[in-house]
Amino acid sequence: MELRKKIKKDALFSLRNSWGKATAILLFICGVHLLFLLLEQFFGTLLHIDFLSGGGRLDLYRGRLEVGTPFVLMAALFALISFVVTVPLHYGAAKWYLRQVGGDSPALSTIFDCFHSLRRFFRSLLLKINVALRVLGVGVLAFLPSAAIFLAIRYMGGYESPGAVIARLLLIPLLCLISLAAALFVFAFSLRYFLAGYLFVNSHKGVLECIRLSVQGMKGNIQLTFSFYLSFLPWFLLAPLLVPLLFIYPYMQASLAIYAKYLMTKMERYS
Repeated sequence: MELRKKIKKDALFSLRNSWGKATAILLFICGVHLLFLLLEQFFGTLLHIDFLSGGGRLDLYRGRLEVGTPFVLMAALFALISFVVTVPLHYGAAKWYLRQVGGDSPALSTIFDCFHSLRRFFRSLLLKINVALRVLGVGVLAFLPSAAIFLAIRYMGGYESPGAVIARLLLIPLLCLISLAAALFVFAFSLRYFLAGYLFVNSHKGVLECIRLSVQGMKGNIQLTFSFYLSFLPWFLLAPLLVPLLFIYPYMQASLAIYAKYLMTKMERYS
């Protein structure tokens, strides 16, 4: 608890003269994400491809999800393009925060660090993909009970007897609860790789080495890291209001950068 309070206090101190830069980074990255969403909507409208016109339908009551192939292909294409562009930007932002909390005064151009060489660029993508696949594998297993319940709801969707209707009404909240538990479990598992991105931007280590060191450094620190993220939850309840979000995100990223530096220093000390 004391460590968490100190980290958050130091995070605010480190940003005291750099809130403008931190806000600019947030707005720029959000703007890039928004740009790809708007482009997807534009081309979807232009080509008459969207969820509804493509025959898409979600009926949770009967367990039915129908999505048109053109909609899926277009969404996948823009998701891929967005991924390729924004992942290096997020790693660049992580480097900016690491340097900022370390006492430097990094330029805004730091967020483009991964674009300086093709090797660095592709390594950033490989790191993200590698971590994502590991988390996805566990996620598939964790959500198997949810999938089974969804299929049960779908199966009973063909029956309109009182028993089937009651069963569906009982299974829907159960599906939500089990899915929430699975999501929390997967998030906790993903914290094994919390340090991977920071190790990547703070050194010239390879992708697999960053992952290995992250898993090693996070041993015994998963619960603390999980509670550290949860401590920001009350703040994010204010996120729908734009102005608080401009404060919360830089505050959280600076706090996470300090925490990452603490764990990396601790790992180096005992290695």
